[in-house]
Amino acid sequence: MEDYEDEDDVQSDLRDLQKKQKEYDYGDDEYEALEDRIDAKRKKIKDIRFRDSQQRARDQERAK
Repeated sequence: MEDYEDEDDVQSDLRDLQKKQKEYDYGDDEYEALEDRIDAKRKKIKDIRFRDSQQRARDQERAK
């Protein structure tokens, strides 16, 4: 099972990576690696939101 991460934590990590991307002059390889990390954080946020929405749906179903 994946380690649980809070959406706010991942959003903060994403902002930090985007800030680094704007502040530093990276070579092509470093820039591509940073883009990959940013994409991974965006995917993680989507996964967290999906997981949370599924949990809410299950909770609502149980409450009926």
